[in-house]
Amino acid sequence: MPKILSHPRPNVAKALDQYLHLKAHVMFWMHQEPKTLLLTSAERESGTTTALSNLAVLLAHSGYRVLLIDACFKHPQLHRNFRILNVQGLTTILAQGTQSTGWDAVIMDTPIPNVWLLPSGPLSANAAELFEPLLINELFTALKRRYDLILIDAPPVLDSADTLILSALVDGVLLIIPSGTHPRSVHLKAIHALQQAHAPVIGSILTQFSE
Repeated sequence: MPKILSHPRPNVAKALDQYLHLKAHVMFWMHQEPKTLLLTSAERESGTTTALSNLAVLLAHSGYRVLLIDACFKHPQLHRNFRILNVQGLTTILAQGTQSTGWDAVIMDTPIPNVWLLPSGPLSANAAELFEPLLINELFTALKRRYDLILIDAPPVLDSADTLILSALVDGVLLIIPSGTHPRSVHLKAIHALQQAHAPVIGSILTQFSE
């Protein structure tokens, strides 16, 4: 189960403060009625899944109904965070079509009240082909009727064309930037790629900071 204090002990206070600021930023952004927020990074091991999980917990504690979607087909992690089997998920829905019934069997309850999870689902050979913009838009439209906020865990921008497709279909994008792990040029390249995709970037989050 994700924990707000799942950071090295000397950095607990700093991490909590960071997440509270992030929560306030997202809540202010939500006043404009957006529903879908994608979190991504330039490269792997940037703390995207941890940031998304902790943000969801904080928002859920404030009464928001939050759906998490794991769009990381090759390296899914959200189901492990919430101790849920990744048997069915996003690929299942996209393969069956948005008109299919039985979503309740695919969207899973989590141990956190007000937080639900749509796992990535089984990886298929044609997973990339499922990312058809019209189909994704139909899915988001249907899910927006059921949840206050949809948080999407996406693969790194520089590793996946799927992320660029998704980034142009959501209401907002947050870029995760791990402190001191990658050259500044890498993050600038990711920002440029998102801009080229006309992604609605609303900010960035610094993670993995040290004293």
